[in-house]
Amino acid sequence: MRRELSSPRIPHQRSQPKPAGQEFLASSITPRTPYRPYNPHLASQFLFAGSVRGPICFHDIRPVQKRATALPSPCRQAGSPLVRFLPKNEGFFDLFDQLSAHLNTSALMLRELFEDPRRIDELLAKMKSVDHAAEAVTYVINQRVDRCFVTPLDREDIHMLAHRLDNVVDLMDGNARRVAMFHVTERREAALELVDVLVQCSQAIGRGVKSIRKREGVHQAAREVKALEERADMLYAKAIAGLFAGTPDPLEVIKWKEIYDNLEHAADECEDVANVLESISLKNS
Repeated sequence: MRRELSSPRIPHQRSQPKPAGQEFLASSITPRTPYRPYNPHLASQFLFAGSVRGPICFHDIRPVQKRATALPSPCRQAGSPLVRFLPKNEGFFDLFDQLSAHLNTSALMLRELFEDPRRIDELLAKMKSVDHAAEAVTYVINQRVDRCFVTPLDREDIHMLAHRLDNVVDLMDGNARRVAMFHVTERREAALELVDVLVQCSQAIGRGVKSIRKREGVHQAAREVKALEERADMLYAKAIAGLFAGTPDPLEVIKWKEIYDNLEHAADECEDVANVLESISLKNS
């Protein structure tokens, strides 16, 4: 026969009545505030206050009262590192004016050199000192850009403008050194015409630098420099054509062609300076 297993029978126990006063009645539950839907974005801003009886509900939490504390102003604390985070001018515009003045001085000296190449020793030393002064100003600009937290212009624009201005001064000094290296003693009108264009470019760049925050002034100076650069291209082509006319001395051709090339390159760099100035004025006008 199959024997069926069954659980042991537990005798029925009658529940004992609870003592009076211990009944768990619905009327004894502490009334709560009306239900509000749970907002996860606000829940993190609350803290539990007091003890909560029963299951934790979000109606039992209250917002924390935060006391506003005024932070001390960094301007009032001398030597505080937070002072470096305040915007400063650092004199960048004055330094750009100095660079453009060195550019104009170098162009004027170069014109004097090509008018009278016999003054090469005197003018070469003066142009070298101007070149050193321009490099010193460029170094100061780079140092102040790295030191200043907030600059009046974009850092890339400050670096680019200083670099372009210093490049033109270097090219003019390089032309003077070539006159000395090639032992140039004669005056050529083609070279003087190119140098006159460089002088006019330097003057236009100076006006553009002074009005760097005025879009119309910079735009007018940039258009003038671009027109002068086109004139330099025309004069360069004319000078090269005249250099190879007839049966010239090969050494003279080599010397003057390199001088013409560098003068035309300086005019191209002046146009690059004008482009940087125009870009800066468009960003900050």
